[in-house]
Amino acid sequence: MDVNNILAWIAGLSSGLMLFNLLKSPARPRGWLGVALLIPVSMWVTALVRPGMTGYVGGALWAVLVLAPSLASQVIARETMRQRFTTAARLSRVFRLLHPLDGYWEMPAFYTALAAEQRGDLAAAERYFTECLRTSCPIGQMATVYLFRLHGNGKNSCAGCGGAASRRPSPATIP
Repeated sequence: MDVNNILAWIAGLSSGLMLFNLLKSPARPRGWLGVALLIPVSMWVTALVRPGMTGYVGGALWAVLVLAPSLASQVIARETMRQRFTTAARLSRVFRLLHPLDGYWEMPAFYTALAAEQRGDLAAAERYFTECLRTSCPIGQMATVYLFRLHGNGKNSCAGCGGAASRRPSPATIP
């Protein structure tokens, strides 16, 4: 089996499984659905035009649109756990270009706000957290909680959880 066939199988099976899982999911991320459809459609069109390139086209799209964002997401999570928010913000700027439709557009502002809060620049942190409020995705919801905490309203930040949000330390303030 040559490289073209191996790449075609990897890209095709991966896209098919991703599409299957996304269609079962109640929250269907538009960007990932688009990727799961784009790769096999591109492979089909390539098979009609240049059959010997199908795997290479599918593999390249899979590497850029599936593998790279997955690896970037892991690195961003690791940098966040290490409280390296400036690095996480830089990486998320690239990540959001690969998936602009799934609520990742506000990620750099969120991580920049965490970095500003970590440095003690509360005015900049508030400005960046406010920028994140444009979205209804989890980033916007987290920004709301951080803004309440930033203003000392931690007890009001988590309605129905008995003020638990105010008792938990922020990742930005843990030594």
